[in-house]
Amino acid sequence: MQGKPIPLYSIPASVPFLTALADKLLRDTKDCPETLSEILILLPTRRGCRALQEEFLRLTDGKPLLLPQLQPIGDIDEEELLLSGAHAITQNLTPISPLKRLLMLSELIGSLPNYAKDMDQNLRLSQALGQLLDEIHTENLDIQNLPLLVDKDLFAEHWQITVQFLEILSEHWPKILDENQLIDPAAFRNQMILALSEFYQSHPPKHKVILAGSTGTIPATAQLMKIILSLPNGEVILPGLDDTLSDEIWNEIEEGHPQATLKNLLETISIERENVKNYNDHFHLNEVREKIISHSLYPAAQIKNWSLQNLNKNEILESLKKIERYDCRNEDEEANIIALILRETLEHKNKTAALITPDRNLASRVKEICKKWDIHLDDTAGNPLSSTSVGQYIMLSAEILIHTLEPVKFLSFLKHDLTIIDKKNIEALEKDLYRGRIVPSGLNGLKQLYQNLKNSENSYDHPRERLENFLDELEQKLKNALFIFNQKEKSFLDFLKVHIQIMEDFAGGASNLWRGDEGEAASNFLSQLNDHTNEMRDISAQDYVAIIQNVMQTIIIRPRYGTHPRLQILGQIEARLVKADRFILGGLNECTWPGDPGHDPWMSRPMRSQYGLPLPERSLSLSAHDFSQGFCADEVFITRSEKKDGAVTVPSRYLQRLDSYLKANDIDHNILKMGQFSGILEQYKKPNKILPIERPAPTPPLDARPQKLSVTKIEQWMKDPYSIYAQKILRLEKLKPFKKEPDAADRGTLVHNIFDQFTSAFPKDIPENARDEFITISKESLTKQGFTENDFSLWLPRLYEFADNYIHYETNWRQNYSYESSEKNLSFTFENINFTLTARVDRIDHDQDEQFAIIDYKTGGQYSKTNLISGSLPQLPLEAILLKETEKKDISYLGYWVFDNKSQIILQTKIDKPEDIEESINNTRSGLEILVQAYQNENTPYYAIPNLNNAPRFNDYEHLERVKEWASLDESEAA
Repeated sequence: MQGKPIPLYSIPASVPFLTALADKLLRDTKDCPETLSEILILLPTRRGCRALQEEFLRLTDGKPLLLPQLQPIGDIDEEELLLSGAHAITQNLTPISPLKRLLMLSELIGSLPNYAKDMDQNLRLSQALGQLLDEIHTENLDIQNLPLLVDKDLFAEHWQITVQFLEILSEHWPKILDENQLIDPAAFRNQMILALSEFYQSHPPKHKVILAGSTGTIPATAQLMKIILSLPNGEVILPGLDDTLSDEIWNEIEEGHPQATLKNLLETISIERENVKNYNDHFHLNEVREKIISHSLYPAAQIKNWSLQNLNKNEILESLKKIERYDCRNEDEEANIIALILRETLEHKNKTAALITPDRNLASRVKEICKKWDIHLDDTAGNPLSSTSVGQYIMLSAEILIHTLEPVKFLSFLKHDLTIIDKKNIEALEKDLYRGRIVPSGLNGLKQLYQNLKNSENSYDHPRERLENFLDELEQKLKNALFIFNQKEKSFLDFLKVHIQIMEDFAGGASNLWRGDEGEAASNFLSQLNDHTNEMRDISAQDYVAIIQNVMQTIIIRPRYGTHPRLQILGQIEARLVKADRFILGGLNECTWPGDPGHDPWMSRPMRSQYGLPLPERSLSLSAHDFSQGFCADEVFITRSEKKDGAVTVPSRYLQRLDSYLKANDIDHNILKMGQFSGILEQYKKPNKILPIERPAPTPPLDARPQKLSVTKIEQWMKDPYSIYAQKILRLEKLKPFKKEPDAADRGTLVHNIFDQFTSAFPKDIPENARDEFITISKESLTKQGFTENDFSLWLPRLYEFADNYIHYETNWRQNYSYESSEKNLSFTFENINFTLTARVDRIDHDQDEQFAIIDYKTGGQYSKTNLISGSLPQLPLEAILLKETEKKDISYLGYWVFDNKSQIILQTKIDKPEDIEESINNTRSGLEILVQAYQNENTPYYAIPNLNNAPRFNDYEHLERVKEWASLDESEAA
């Protein structure tokens, strides 16, 4: 190569790489366009090949053109190798699929007695081993040398154990590959690249071969570069080699510097930096911008030379005019800023923009925000199958089988968009069976609960009849799958078969489930599992789900169509090649860009160095090079978030260096923070007008207002009319929670049921074994409510201790009163106000004069005699009015019996004097008439809590009433 110029070129960082490449080739072949098709161009990625095609078409305005041959470096065409027989180096081996390798390594780990863990851990170990395998093959190292790493005198004992574990790779894995005539993908790629190098060396092609855009970090690629440079028609084009650095600075470059990978490459192929020429002088360079980033990222020892550069302040300021920096308060603000920049790009005809970021969470946020404007972004990283709708459906359908229809998971599955089931059936299942109850597991538990409720004496608690047919339908679909998944161990294919059947049954058939990009990817994924798991040992259902979950995360889906043609999200490698009018460099925080190189779980730094693997800092060099390339684009937006997941972040080292460099040149680094999009975002989120909320006071028409209420709603009506409006007019009912553990309401219901069952069972005489009967009734009540003794394990002993107190209390009470009835339904229409009142009285007894005693059981709350007499506690007086109107008998007692959990006694709030009862009934009846007549005026509003000092103890509608907003205002403003 000494007799002729070395065909090694570079395209400066400020010049669009593929644009410069396509332009130069078009100009070189303009006199003979057909010769363009004879050129072979090797690029780092498939996307790079597609982008170069588009660039040729753009530069020729879409005119017909015979394009050059374009090929990714990592996917060498075997047909060309067949011409020379060079493919024999692969020994007719087939590259093993990543999925098959993951499963085989997991099986291998599981077979080792000293290392075997559960399936989830085995799979994670398999993924880590696969990454190590790829790294070893990429560096073209010999796996057989792994056992030679450990010197007992140099390395700690735990490293020796690690290397013993790595015998999986050095001893067992090669044998498995040989037996199956397979080869690791990275090894296959390496051998193909080396075979191409060998072929070119022995059979130099007559056509031009150009390798472009690679930094040569893979040794096989660097070797191919060296061979191509020796060809008569070979060229290598590097991205962004910095030719402005002095030799002194160049020699001090170490890992972590943007030029470190290119420096290592030049040393590998034995070419001096001065021999590298600019590939295309036709394009305008932003040399000042290139120098700014080059100088700011000098090796630390050379920062002293900042003052020696030949840039003046005005040049720097001029070059920075098209750079904006946004230090956002949090991730949400950063994603919104980026989305606004992308959206504003579309306001300019034909303008393009690309977000470059290693932060997948940020990219996802930006995509979701843009969807609000019907903008669908092309993301080169794609999405894992596990995060797609079909992927979630696969996991939900598996989890309901291993968790035997756990309520939340089962309802999530039934409500999934892919499930084809009558929504009314799901609503009935949720409201009538699941909510407010502890549901036994499995189908049998569901059906038993349904039968218990159906046979319940409380008609108001009956579930909908449609549930019976729906439960039968669920049993028909799920019975076999639940049986299989409840087996201790089965073959993977047994689980897979019934799992797929369940999904297709509930999704309305295979055609509905496996359609679209996501459906096709999921179908292919399950087909591969079917193909690669024939020889797996029997596993548990939990292991099956662990395999599905882990493997799905490795399946990446990239949309084939439907994304925006002018906006995209790029990985850092693609960003070196793809052209855009605007580049957004997002997520510029330490540990994000650059990422944390972390630690190698398998080898220490000395071990890596001894073995020949690169140190983790190499990734920092690539990250720095990608930032430098992006920074030198024409229009650049830099973003970061000052907080991430609530924790304060540190700006990327590149930004810190840039700030220091500008300060050294007497330039305020905040000059970059004067972009317009912060203001646009503030205006975008700012409401046009802020009005304080007033106390809600709806006035529905008379025909919508309730003319019938229960006695328990009257006090609610007095204290919070709006809640009656919401419940009875808007028909908004609070959903009961999914019961995980019994709460205070369950304890209250239990105590009420025990008292009721005991008095009903023994209406006249209390038996001698009353305590035993009380405990028996308590246990039966527990069962009817769907609980076990374990659910109330801490509280039940206190209830049983209370039994003696209750029996003593009941015995004394019955000396003066006899049991009449319980849970008695009453109803009466007041003709003078045209209003119907209903009640279900907890307990009615009578005295010797056949006068009624009305009792209401409580397990909490405060009740005063004064409020009973005044009518402020209207429930018992209203029940007394109903009883007098319907039974025509007098009332001698009104009382609340409160079971006090602390003192283990019944606290009694009562009125039993005739004059007090009469006053209470008169006050309450008068108050009811006034209340009803007031709301029979359509101008009377249903106020939200008219008196905040008399607010209800519990309020299910407080969030709708927005109490905390208007209650903070002055009373004059809130009224």
